Amino acid sequence: AVIVSTVITIVACGACALLASIASTPDWGALAAAVLGIALAAAAIIAWTLAVGALAGSAEAAYALTLACAAGWAIATGALTGSSRPEVADIGFALSPLHRLDDFLLGLVDASNVVMFVGLAVAGLGVAIGLGATEVARSAQDSGLRRWALPIAHGAAWCVIALASFALARSPIVRVQSDWTRAGLFEISPSTRDLLATMQGAWRITLVAPGDVDAEVRLQVGQVLRAFDDAAREASRNLSVGSFDPANPGDAPAYGAWLEELDQRFARDQRAYDQALARAAEDLDAFERFTAAVRPDLRDTVAALPASSADRTSLDQVRGLFDQLSEQFPAFRQRIDGLRVASEERPFPDRAGAARAYEELFRAWSQQLVGIARDLVERSVGDDVPDALRAFVAEHARAFDAQGQSLRLAQDRLLLLPQDEPGRLAEAISRGAAAVIEGPSGVAVLPGWQLFPSTVGERAPDRRFRGEEAIAAAMRSLQSSDRLCVVLVHAEQRSLMKPSGNGADLSALVDAVRLGRGEVLEWIVTAGGEPTGAEGARRAYLIVPPNERAVGEPSRRERELLSATRRLIERGDPVILSIGPSVRALAGQVDPWAGLAAALGAGASTGGIVVDDVAVGEGRREPRSDQLFAGLRGDGPLARALDGQRVRLPSVVALEPTAGAIPLASIDPATGRRIDREWRAGSRRRGNESLGAPVAAIVAHEPVPGRRSIVIACPDWMLSAVAARRTPVAGGHPALTDPGNLALATQGALWVAGLDALMSASASGRDAARVHAVPGLWWAMGSPFLVIVAGAVVVRRRGAA
Repeated sequence: AVIVSTVITIVACGACALLASIASTPDWGALAAAVLGIALAAAAIIAWTLAVGALAGSAEAAYALTLACAAGWAIATGALTGSSRPEVADIGFALSPLHRLDDFLLGLVDASNVVMFVGLAVAGLGVAIGLGATEVARSAQDSGLRRWALPIAHGAAWCVIALASFALARSPIVRVQSDWTRAGLFEISPSTRDLLATMQGAWRITLVAPGDVDAEVRLQVGQVLRAFDDAAREASRNLSVGSFDPANPGDAPAYGAWLEELDQRFARDQRAYDQALARAAEDLDAFERFTAAVRPDLRDTVAALPASSADRTSLDQVRGLFDQLSEQFPAFRQRIDGLRVASEERPFPDRAGAARAYEELFRAWSQQLVGIARDLVERSVGDDVPDALRAFVAEHARAFDAQGQSLRLAQDRLLLLPQDEPGRLAEAISRGAAAVIEGPSGVAVLPGWQLFPSTVGERAPDRRFRGEEAIAAAMRSLQSSDRLCVVLVHAEQRSLMKPSGNGADLSALVDAVRLGRGEVLEWIVTAGGEPTGAEGARRAYLIVPPNERAVGEPSRRERELLSATRRLIERGDPVILSIGPSVRALAGQVDPWAGLAAALGAGASTGGIVVDDVAVGEGRREPRSDQLFAGLRGDGPLARALDGQRVRLPSVVALEPTAGAIPLASIDPATGRRIDREWRAGSRRRGNESLGAPVAAIVAHEPVPGRRSIVIACPDWMLSAVAARRTPVAGGHPALTDPGNLALATQGALWVAGLDALMSASASGRDAARVHAVPGLWWAMGSPFLVIVAGAVVVRRRGAA
């Protein structure tokens, strides 16, 4: 019975797979793993149904009791998995049949799961045989001992087998996992095929990956490269694909020759970097001479001021900074010299690293010096200013400001440098892996983090399924003379380009832009004017709203950010503006950010946010502010780029598009959906202001051709804590939960900058079910119901007979 039922299950699943192949391009390996898991689980359930039937003596009771026990088992183990004690949760995961069946449905065949289900099926059959022997002994009218000895022995032996299978399933010995989704998994998108068809000249893609790279990861990237090779061959294009292992002696001759060839191609850019680094060294020498000249006067001025004076405390801190800086100059120069030398781990000098070190030093101290000059001037105003301080300010205040401006110009010169592809390659190889794309017009280097999956727990974009997009973006950048430069405009006191502990940064967005071969500049409006750099690139300005906004007049930082944003809008620059709820609107004041949004074609009601009252228990509702969108509306290039990629907006204010503006994402009225005016409170009170009409969440505006902008009704959608949230899938590989957030930032920047040709089509269709709209689709989806109808007819005829 078990064998026949299992065969029927396999045949039914196979028939469904065959029908699915009519309307889709299924992954046969994943289907086979799913069928195997369902068959094993069905065999275990049927075996224990026979055992319970032998005990109950009724088929109906056997089915009911077995299903009840299976449901209770699933509920109990599910409760254990939620335990706060790790050892209890581990037991719950080990015993949970649904958790183990999930692996099969994901295309992963784990030997421990096979052992567990097989053990359950065998134990159920053993118990059924033992109970059957009991009936035989009873009909033979054996004595009590002979009557129960055999079934008890059978039951005990097979229960021991079941327990042993559970124990063995938790053992590392049988935790051998195979990913059956490898069979025919990857298929490049039509947009990439069109790109390959337009290639001119000779191209080469080379993967540099050491032998310690995970075999599964190497296989995934290898599939992408083979797909590129096959597509280029079909289009009759000159594309070669290769790979090297730097640690493999067999690859050493070819690897060395390839590096020498790259070194020759990089010669021109290397000369430009050498000249820029020489000029930066001169700027550093001038800065050191300035600090040496001003330190004695600083010491004398501090000594002349009263000990309890606030002016003395402030100047003493400046003196300490200068003393510490003078001690760090030799170590800094030693670090620069080390970066400009090749080593065994780095086949090329890290000229970009040296330029970046200079740029960070110049940027930090230009801000410091300008701030010190401003503070000195403010302290020199008044009648009770000490003579020593007044004299120091008169002699050095202008010098501080001039030196700060000089360092800012030195920083700008370094930002004008092209990308250091040799340095990127050397850094990528030193970290483990890289992909190099060579074309007739240049070379592009993709670090391994853009191709290989990252470790779970870090806030970094997942690249498991985006290797194709990374390579295609690099090829587009080599074919096109246009480049994107995203300027992050904010008024925070720290850089948002570097990761922070709580994810309140834009590091994930920066990585995503650089993945597409774009440049990223940071404009801290309180630290100076608009940064220069990325010469020849088209700029897109991403406005980051301030974290805190109080009632009343805006702070100095917010005023400067508002002023800079207003200038950008007035001169028609490409802008992505994010706005959020405002306490000023709640207090009946005018919200200046709503005025900026109105200038970009979106009227904003910033006094409240859209929430949904979600049931969390009997008679209990909890407001949820997260709004999810499966891509964007319309058929424009931006909507096509985000097709199927989920966008999460944690807190949305209502937007009203003006004439000519286009809503890309809208929120429709629904039961329990309302405008919450108590968004500041820890537990929000329910109001009566239900959402009566659709409101826009993302609005695009192009009043005249080429003048584009986007308004997003959420202040924190681009932060790493939101945009780079990940969850493990398919064996623990991390995947972005909301990939549309980063896609909205990168593709939206390309759109407002007018770089439609560089926008890529979404690859989400290859990450989800690949079902095509074909004439036989409804027949294929409805065929299983014909089997149910036929069964009902047979049962009715038998009942009538």
